[in-house]
Order: sequence, then C-alpha cells, then structure tokens
Amino acid sequence: MVARGWATASFQQAVRRAFLCGIVVWTPVVIAAYFAGPERHQDPTLMVVVNVALLVVAAAAAVLRRIPARVVFVLQCAVFVFDWAQTAGPSTPFAVASYQIFIFAAVAQGLLLRRRSDLVLSILCCLLAAVVLGVATPDYGVRVSISAAVTGPLAIVVGRPGLEPLLRFARSVDANHDASVRALVRLDTQTATLRRAAEEQRQVHDTAINTLAAVARGGSAVADVEAVRVRCRADTLVLERLISASAREASASASPEEPLARRSIDVSLPGLAGAALAARWTELPVGVRSALGGAIGELVTNTEKHAGVGEAAVDIRDEGDGIRIVVRDHGRGFAPTRTPERGLATSVRARLAEEGISLDLQAAPGEGVRAEMVWRPGAGRGDEPAEIRGDVNRIRMIGALLMSSLVAAGGVVLGASNHPGELTPDYLLAALVVASTGLVWRSWRRRERLTRAATAALVVVAPIAFLASGVSVDFGMGYNLAWQAVAPVGPLFILVAGARSIRTVAFGVLTYVAVGVTAALVLADTPTARATTSVVLLTGLVWLAGWCLFNHQLRRIASRGAREHEMAVRADEAAEVQAAAALIRARWRLAGIASATDLLRELGGSMDPASAEAQRRSGREETYLRQVVLLAPDLVHVGAWFCQALLAARERGVDLQVRAGTRDVAAADAETLGIYLVEATSAVAPGATVIVSLFEEGEGLQFRLVADDPRVVDLARERDWDPELEPEIRRYGEQVLVRVGPMRAEDPWTVTAAARPRAGRAGKYSGPAPRTVSRLIP
Repeated sequence: MVARGWATASFQQAVRRAFLCGIVVWTPVVIAAYFAGPERHQDPTLMVVVNVALLVVAAAAAVLRRIPARVVFVLQCAVFVFDWAQTAGPSTPFAVASYQIFIFAAVAQGLLLRRRSDLVLSILCCLLAAVVLGVATPDYGVRVSISAAVTGPLAIVVGRPGLEPLLRFARSVDANHDASVRALVRLDTQTATLRRAAEEQRQVHDTAINTLAAVARGGSAVADVEAVRVRCRADTLVLERLISASAREASASASPEEPLARRSIDVSLPGLAGAALAARWTELPVGVRSALGGAIGELVTNTEKHAGVGEAAVDIRDEGDGIRIVVRDHGRGFAPTRTPERGLATSVRARLAEEGISLDLQAAPGEGVRAEMVWRPGAGRGDEPAEIRGDVNRIRMIGALLMSSLVAAGGVVLGASNHPGELTPDYLLAALVVASTGLVWRSWRRRERLTRAATAALVVVAPIAFLASGVSVDFGMGYNLAWQAVAPVGPLFILVAGARSIRTVAFGVLTYVAVGVTAALVLADTPTARATTSVVLLTGLVWLAGWCLFNHQLRRIASRGAREHEMAVRADEAAEVQAAAALIRARWRLAGIASATDLLRELGGSMDPASAEAQRRSGREETYLRQVVLLAPDLVHVGAWFCQALLAARERGVDLQVRAGTRDVAAADAETLGIYLVEATSAVAPGATVIVSLFEEGEGLQFRLVADDPRVVDLARERDWDPELEPEIRRYGEQVLVRVGPMRAEDPWTVTAAARPRAGRAGKYSGPAPRTVSRLIP
C-alpha cells in the first residue's frame, strides 16, 4: 500500500487550493457587503485593512504553499470575530457574508486537517470565537453565540466524515496505480531486455557465425585474406562487447554521457548534459532508453570506424513530453543511393522502429552523417491515462455525493436545534437535497454516469432548494446564520461532477442564478433584504466556484502527480534494468564464446584463414555458436544453465543437443534441473550423445534428458529432488530417458535475485551462484 501517492496528494492539494482561493474570492464580497449595508456609515478603514490582510495571507498560502493552512484558519477566525463586532445586526449583508466565510473555513478544516490534535484545536478555536463573539456583541443576545458554537464544530464534523471515505478511496487508487506502474516498468524492462538479447543473437549470427562459416568452407570465401582479417577483427569487437563484464552501453538505465566519454573520439554534448541529462534519461521508458542508447552507440561507432574524423556531436533536447536527439559528424559520409545502410538498417533503424522512434538519416560524400531521432509518447503515455481520468471522476463524484448528503444532514441538526419541535422549511430543504442525492447515487452506482433523468432532477431541484432556503429565513428578513446558503448548491455539486457536457452544467447553474435573482428582486421586501438574499445567492455560487476549482485542480494535479509517480518508479526500478542487463551478459559469458573470440582475434592477426587448422576450428566454433543463438532469449532462468551445460559438453567432447521452446521455468526449478544437466554432461563419456528438451505438454513444462550412458540415471537417483519434481526413469535398449515434470511456467522477471549458474575455471560448473543480483556472475 502506498502511503501517500498521487491520488491522495492530489485530493488534499485540490481541497487546499480551492479553500484558499475561495477566501481570496469571497473577501472582496465581504468588503462590498460592508458598504452595501447599514455599516457603510462607520469608519471602514480598519475593517478593510484587516480583511485585506486575510486576503493577502490566503493568496500567499495558495501560491507559495509555504504557509500552513492552520495559520489561515486561525487568522480567519480572528477576522470573523472582528468583522462581527462591526455589524449593525445579525441579518445585514455584511453579517451574512462574514458568517459564511466562517462556515466555509470550518468545513475546510474538517477536510484538510488530518491529525486529531489539529481537529480538537480547530473546534476549540470555533468555540472560543463564539464566546468572544457573545462578549463583543451583547446586544444580539445569546442566539448568535450559540449559532456560532454549534455551526462551526458541526461544519468541521460534517467535513470529517466526507474526508475518510475519500482518503480511503484515494489510497486504494494509489495502491492500484503503483502496482500497475511497477508492472508496466517490469514489462518494459522485460521487453527491452528480450529485444536486446534477440538483437545480440542476430548480431552474432550475422557477424561471427557467418564469418566462421566462411572460413570453415575455405576456397573462394577466404581468397582475399586481408578482407577476411578485417572482418574477423570487426567481429572480435562484437563478441568482446557481449562478454565484457564492464561494458556499460548507453542502452542501460544510466545516462548515455558516461559511455560516450570513453570513446576513442571526442563526443560533445551541446544539448542536455550532466545532471539534467541523467534526470531526463531516467524519465524515459526502459525500452525507449535502450533503443535510443543503443542507436547513439552504433552511430558513434560508425563515426569511429568510417568517418575519418576525431569528433562527433550528440545533441539531446527536450521536446515537451518527448525527446529529440541529433548525432552528427563531419566526416567522409556516404551516398545513401549508392551505398546501402547495411548495419545501420538493423542496428539503428530497426531498433528505433520497435519503440516508435522516428529516424531521419542524412548523408552525403564529404559532408558527413546527420541522424535525427525523435520520440514522443503515444496514446496513453505522457497524456492523462484513461484509468486516471476514471479514478479522478470517481473521487469527484464520491466527494459531491458525500458533501451534498452531509450538508443536508447538518441542516437537519441545525434545524432541530434552532426550532426544536417545529416543522420548518429547513426540513423541506434537507429532504430535497437528500432525495436528489439518493437518486443520483442509485443511478451512478449502476452505470458510473448520470442518466438523463438524474441530470434533469438535479437541474430542477437546485433552484427549488434555493427557494426553500429563502423561505426558511424569510428572504433576508430573518436570521441568516445557518446553512441555508450552502445546502441548495449540493445538487449542483453533483451536476458538475457527473454531467457529460459543459452545456448541461451551464444550463443548471443559469437556472439556479435566474431563480435566485428573481427571488432577491421580487420576494425580498426591503433593500437590505434584497442585498442579504443576493449575498446568500453569491455564497452558493462561490461554493460552487470553489467546487469547480477543486475539480479542475484535482485533474490537473492528478495528471502531473501520476506522471511524476511513474518517473519515480522508473528511477527506483534502475536495479531491475541493471539486473536484466547482467543476465544477458552472464548468458554470453556462460556460453563460453571467449574461445570463438580468441579464434577471431587470431584470424584477424597472424593465423592464415585458409589453413586446415583455421577451417577445423572455425567449423567447430560455428556449430557451437549456432546452438547458443538458437536458445530463446525468453529462457532467462534455465537458458543460463543450458549455456553452462553446452560449454561443459564442448570442453569434454560430448554431443549435447538442446531443444527448447520459449517458456521458462521458475528459478528454483531451473537451478535443480540445471545442476543435474551440468553434472550429467560432465559425467558421461566423451563422445556420448545427450539430448535435452524442455517443452510445454499437458499440464506444464516437461524436461527430458535422453542419453546412451547409464551414469545419468545414477546421478538422477542420487539427487535430492523436490517431491513435486521426482524424476521418472525409463530404459529403451541402450538408451535411458530421465523425465521431470510437469512444472509450472513462470515469468522470469518475477524473481530477479534467483540463483544462477556460474562459470568456474575453464568453464566448468562450480556450484550454485549466490542469491544476489549484484553477484550473479564472478
């Protein structure tokens, strides 16, 4: 479970910004209400200064995010008490406006403050404000103090029940997203690694194997001795790179800057470099890093070999969510129409195409080579993924339903406390809000969208609820200190969260405003009542605007937070990439291709490619390498053991034939089978034939070993097998069959620190490897 991921952080930041921006927007309304009511005859200077100070602090907290929200809460309570001391009565526009910001801040405290001590202090602060209010305004009686003492804590408590379900849901979204991103990174790692392994196998086939086959055939294939030696020297470099334990190509997870610095020519980086390049490189998907890094390496190698110059430039630039890389040299160049791209077609263009990276290769004789590579994230990568949009929409709707329900419930409590035993319009208002919320909940739970009937109900209920709220306070003539200004917009909250078009939301809001303006002009009897009713209408609209801002901020912050989370996970998975690269290197070293490398090095030097010894050794190495490259890269666990056994068989002159598909077994099973196979290969007599197969049959993978030496049976019986892998032994004349299985096929990337075989001196088996990724191979 993720402690605080993008969904949780996005929700909390969106609430914070909506609250702070609400204060910034509402404070001018409070000041305007002061001049619209009977208080305008008093000296306004101090009142304006105090409220502007609150506005500045709230604005700074929203922009800088360095001022704690609790500081704004405390200041808001102090400003509320000060403002109320300036009112001319509890029902003036100024009194209503200042009181509504008190309620607004109280609800926000319930949503923002998570520690219990903060909540207790907030409630005590509200109660203290109520006491001070009673002392400062004795002419209003105790009703104002009681109302503040009940409304403030109740608003905090109303916000709190809405917070917990939303946080639980946000945490579940975080956990699911974290799991999916990590699975995606593993898949990227696996895909990139397997592609890289397959490409290296193709390189071995197209270079060393073909060269050794040509030498083994002799004749015209080795007539041009110098050409053969040049080719052997080039192929030696290919194999040396494959088995080099220290080789770190730009295709690894690290920045490409370090391997480029070790080149034999000077490579400049006019674009991104240093920490900026390393940070940007880490943000790219694993497959894209691998393809771009490998392509950069091949292009620079091409410059080293053919350009005839001592420098090249690799210009790496940001392209929004994508990246642009230009590799340029001013060397000999070539004519693409006359000279085919050859290696560039497979080593650069093909690997880039697999990851959706475009390549623009420009070359001309005497003008060098310019290769421009551009990658941009495709659908769902870099943009807001569909699953994140769905999760954000669920948070918005759940928040709207909870807020609407809890505000209505708070209204019932306030109605009962203000008018005990009386049936007031407060209950009608609460019933309308609860009924519309229940209708929407039933509709949304089934379809996760608003039906037309539910949408129409919300559009109709909101203005009716406003009329009910106006009746409950006699349209500005009665006390306006309760919840009536906020409750009517509950249905509009739901409409904003779930409507499928902006026009529907706009129509609902305009209907609400039209009814509110009509009520203020027609149903209110006095100018003060009209101003008060207008302030109540504005209160609801500001709440609605804050809700819209919350929705906007939530989606924007969620998109950015999700991308940042993916980047962080990709950075954390660097060890996964390094382990995967280590597995590839280990496999080539376990296969013992060092002997083929030594032979190519000799052929590129003093050995005569046309000699009988060269033909004999080349034929042997070619046959062996063909066996190695036929092993599927997907066999991460058992494939390394196959390579170890092939090496042991070659050293002892055993004819080992390996036949396998692409399904791998679990690491523990691979270790058990691999040790047995290596021991069996080392035990049979030289010249013996051993055939090993691993294919999926029936209920799982079946391992079969067929040999004409009975010692493989003794080894099978002596081993301490897992009960589920107890071998079945059969004899067919001179041959014996050892069958193990069925075994469950397993994704090789679920266990990266599994046991691996390791090579000892002369390539012989030296026991199981330590169970740590960093020490897979000595």
